[in-house]
Amino acid sequence: MGGDEDALVPLTSMLETFLEFGVQVGQPLNDANKKIGVWYERVGSRASAAA
Repeated sequence: MGGDEDALVPLTSMLETFLEFGVQVGQPLNDANKKIGVWYERVGSRASAAA
């Protein structure tokens, strides 16, 4: 997490991982969190998310 731009990549990856874990253990994202839900769907549709 050296520079300003580089810091977003690990944080974004961590958030996506936490949300995916929640889905896997039966605690999906609350529908009231619309902006995070849109972001989560967009990140999940990337080719790198399928790896």
